[in-house]
Amino acid sequence: MKWYTLVCFSLMLSCFSNIIVAQNFIEPAAGFSMKKITYVTMKDGSKLEGSFKGGQEALNGGWKWITFKPTDGKRMKIQAADIKSMLVPESKLSKLSEATSIINDATKWDQDVTLNKDAIKEGYYYYETTTLAKKKKDIVAVRQILNPGYSDKIKVLDNKAGIDGPTARLGGIKVAGGNDRSYFIIVGDAKAIKVSAKKYDEQFLELFAACPEFVDKYKSDISWSDIEKHVFEFSQSCKE
Repeated sequence: MKWYTLVCFSLMLSCFSNIIVAQNFIEPAAGFSMKKITYVTMKDGSKLEGSFKGGQEALNGGWKWITFKPTDGKRMKIQAADIKSMLVPESKLSKLSEATSIINDATKWDQDVTLNKDAIKEGYYYYETTTLAKKKKDIVAVRQILNPGYSDKIKVLDNKAGIDGPTARLGGIKVAGGNDRSYFIIVGDAKAIKVSAKKYDEQFLELFAACPEFVDKYKSDISWSDIEKHVFEFSQSCKE
């Protein structure tokens, strides 16, 4: 029976490898370390290093403002509108560093995150301040980027209210279970919009309109289960 077990295990690893190469999104942050250094880049170009102490949650995740203690100063409150980006260290229970080391060989990192590549590989969540389009009032918040290695042209943001059911993960990457019903997505310099499984067929055409060849390739067979593949291929093959 040992050979049978070995064959099954090999097939399982092969299956996981195929999923990983397909450029699955990074796992949404599950916790943060307050002992390791957090790096904050402000919109005015200044940079801060210190401890991330939490903040006020925005609708569907992210923060409207954060509490931050610089290594050489007192605790302060920083509004999301003043922040450009953040690198926040994972907690001990997180598997992000394992995940990014697994996908490193397969991912063609964009130039805009090359300087952050080592930090992300070492277990840092990458955040940017984004504007979420809403009917009554837009929401400005610091939100996690789920495709940090290829987010130059298109960014996928976590939607805390957009997942159904339990999810199985391998090293911080989702491999089975759960139902990601929606994400917030930014194309270029536009505001973030909610893209959902229910409306993906019609949203696909608008979302990827900047690349007609790409749209033509997939428009006859649009599937929500392929959204991660769509985002990655769009980011790589539709460079301007």
